[in-house]
Amino acid sequence: MFADVVGFTGLGQQDESAALEAIDKSQKILKPVVSKHRGRIVKTLGDGFLLEFGSALEATLCAVDIQNSVQSLRLERGENLSLRIGIHLGDVILRGKDILGDAVNVASRIEPLAEPGGICITGQVYDQIRNKVSYGLTRIPAKKLKGVRMPVEAYRLEVPSARPMPQPRERVAVMPFLNISPDPHDEYFADGLTEEMIARLSLLKGLEVIARTSVMNYKGKDKGAVQVGRELGAGTLLEGSVRKAGDRIRVTVQLIDSNTEAHLWTDNYERELDDIFVVQSAIAEKVAQALEVKMLGEEKETLERQGTTNPGAYVEYLRGLQYFHKLDNPWVRKAIVRFEKALEIDPAYAAAAAQLSLCYLRLGYMTFEPGNLVYPKAEALASRSLQLDETVSEAHLAMAMVQFYLEGDWSRLEAEFRRAFELNPSSIDTHLEYGRYLSNMGRFSEAIRETERILELDPVSFVSELRVGGILFVVDRPAEGAEHLKRAIEMEPDSAVAHGIFGNSLVNIGRFEEGLKESEKAFELSDKSPFFMEILGRAAALAGRKEIARRMIGKLLAVDSIYASYSLAIVYAALGEKKASLDSLEKAYEEHAIITTPLFTVDPVFAWLTGEPRFKALARKLRLRLKQERR
Repeated sequence: MFADVVGFTGLGQQDESAALEAIDKSQKILKPVVSKHRGRIVKTLGDGFLLEFGSALEATLCAVDIQNSVQSLRLERGENLSLRIGIHLGDVILRGKDILGDAVNVASRIEPLAEPGGICITGQVYDQIRNKVSYGLTRIPAKKLKGVRMPVEAYRLEVPSARPMPQPRERVAVMPFLNISPDPHDEYFADGLTEEMIARLSLLKGLEVIARTSVMNYKGKDKGAVQVGRELGAGTLLEGSVRKAGDRIRVTVQLIDSNTEAHLWTDNYERELDDIFVVQSAIAEKVAQALEVKMLGEEKETLERQGTTNPGAYVEYLRGLQYFHKLDNPWVRKAIVRFEKALEIDPAYAAAAAQLSLCYLRLGYMTFEPGNLVYPKAEALASRSLQLDETVSEAHLAMAMVQFYLEGDWSRLEAEFRRAFELNPSSIDTHLEYGRYLSNMGRFSEAIRETERILELDPVSFVSELRVGGILFVVDRPAEGAEHLKRAIEMEPDSAVAHGIFGNSLVNIGRFEEGLKESEKAFELSDKSPFFMEILGRAAALAGRKEIARRMIGKLLAVDSIYASYSLAIVYAALGEKKASLDSLEKAYEEHAIITTPLFTVDPVFAWLTGEPRFKALARKLRLRLKQERR
């Protein structure tokens, strides 16, 4: 896709600063819309932009969205901005992050054929989208374009409206609450209240609530309600501020229609800290009333249930949540300290027990601690949480993941996931873990559907892009997975995990040198744990750089971790060393490095070993079916 600012040259001659401002405004419009449609801005070219997409349909829908966004800006704010867009489908040559080739040239040449505010597509794009869109398409007589050998058939696409379609009002985004407390260190309380309101509103089955990881991207950013609603696909925004002074709190909230920027209602709550749950329930009920969402009896009862009556326990819980959402080892351990303090203060705090269980599970599957040490703790805490309060969605999620990593009771796991979804259908953590479970069990079509749901609930999120990329990597769609991982890296360039998984996906689709480079970057950024030695060893082996793979094997043999055996099995498999790989897999099983987690039966690095009797025997011990045994 080429997008070009109309009249840039003339504007630049009259007012250079205004011309540069037009480019800046265009980029601000393009970035979220392109990300929403899973595209990438390759580069800026003077007065225009070069973009790429995974499909012709995504590019076309994105172009319509871009033009509607620009036209809305013109109507609502009187901005004098207009774009032309041209789209072509064809092969490109990748040079670093740049793309080259005839396809790029054709797209740049057809873009001027579009009217200001219009879209022009080639015949190749037309063939892909003609039965998939309802927009009018007018054929342009074939033209000989400069630098293009053959005449190009093109079509003008009719942009259907000067305004984008209204966003559904039942899709709600709780924007980051503003901390206006005298102490800036109370920021955790505002962030925690944001998350708690998301959780409360998610209990209402008539609403679809955008995930925390997406809304927190807007913290500290000055964007209008219309723009935010369009980027998140949310018709309703809940905004607020919180002031905490000692044991007194003052919460101000307003509900906004993002399509019109109309305020639906505003309210203030000034209470004691221990009344915070009453405040949250009252806000959630008013949102439901404003949006005409009928609450069931069970929902109302759950909504009004208090997690704890102790303000000290609640404060520790909110601090724990602040750390929990950061994936690195030190932050998980800080979250554990806070959740443990919350439970010490109030031993009956079910939500704190559930979150603590999820922390111990993360220590295990991220290889920060031996699974056989932390998974039993996670199981005990999940059981405790369920006994204290069966209506805590995270408790059922924790128990489901205990079955995944420790017990291997798949029917119990499915039941726990179902109950977690019943209690909180908008929980992004539950969708992420369920997607991982489905992909690792070889239920690929279901896993793909789950990735679509994840991106609906969490459209602007590093974590979701990372997890969706990982799922698609497992389900034999590594090229698509690579695109999501690329976007995750753009959001957090210093994420070792993102670079590592991206590296693996690249080598699996034959882009060996790029994959090795990403894996080396991951290793440099990481804590040098067995997981990252494995990442680099696998990539190096598949890229034919055996000396690097051997060096990682040496490091894994020297490291004191039960996970080293499983990582060794992967690197040996990538090197094609059957006996060493099978020996290491069996050792990993004996050391409880793998308990019931089924990933190794679908990992493509082991595909050539699945017919081996020893491999089959290990799968049977773990009560798993191999990929070829699944429907």
